[in-house]
Amino acid sequence: MRNVRRHFRLDVVVPAVIKLADKDHVVRLVLPELSGGVWERNEVAADRAQVHLNHLLLEENEAAGKVTVDLFARIQLLAESILCLVQGYNLRDKIPNYKTRRHTVALVTYLKTGSVTVDMLRALNDKIEFYFSVVEMASEKKYDAFLEATKSATFAFDAYLSGLEAKSSGSLLAQCVLALHHKLARHIVFVDKFRQEAIYLVDKTAWPLRKLNLSAGGVGFLSQDPYPKFARLSIDFRLGSGSYEKTFNMTGNIVSSRALSDNEHYIAVEFTNATEAIQQQIIMYLQNEELNQVIAMLKLKQASQE
Repeated sequence: MRNVRRHFRLDVVVPAVIKLADKDHVVRLVLPELSGGVWERNEVAADRAQVHLNHLLLEENEAAGKVTVDLFARIQLLAESILCLVQGYNLRDKIPNYKTRRHTVALVTYLKTGSVTVDMLRALNDKIEFYFSVVEMASEKKYDAFLEATKSATFAFDAYLSGLEAKSSGSLLAQCVLALHHKLARHIVFVDKFRQEAIYLVDKTAWPLRKLNLSAGGVGFLSQDPYPKFARLSIDFRLGSGSYEKTFNMTGNIVSSRALSDNEHYIAVEFTNATEAIQQQIIMYLQNEELNQVIAMLKLKQASQE
């Protein structure tokens, strides 16, 4: 093949399923957001800021401070549970004393109802409880129930958000609660991503989105697990959309397996069934996608300058 672009690689997010060809075992990929350690470092910084806010609130209002500290602990446990879920770990095995910590009664439930503040804090706890329940559904492989519960969930707490934003400059409680919700929201994103996995597990034709470093001759990706060099994989992916969508059912051998950290490995695969026609189709898609990415970057830059 003479096309000089045949070795060009581009990061793309496409519907894809990667399996060990000999075992029909799905390869666990690393979520892009969790790669490189940036997510973890940002969360550590955010948690430090939250602890500081909680400490200030404890000094100002001990009762409110104790409740926010308790809610923070609950959200931290939920966050651990969500990350276990999306990375394929058993949360009861991975998280020490999960059952005991999970079923500890929230302090906010001891507060007397009747005030806007108590109702707001209870509503936040209700939202936390909802996500505990759906994570446990998914971890127990009750995917139909998980999909139904998360399809159109609404929360009473969300009605308080605009008021909290308005008060955040002068109210420590508002700042604390907003920070708690921001942590929760950052992890809810992963629950939404797991919906793709659950849909695929219910319907094998509904492939989840994967980030791949794609070329005409092969593919690279981040895996949670190491795989040996020369292991054979099946790599199915779809490029384009609508009437222009095309499915590629590729096979390949691992030519490189490099550990980046304990739970992150870069796997490079060379296709073994890439005909010239297939390579040309992939190259055309990558050229078009590269142009789309450049245009999107220029628009974003222009918008930031306005």
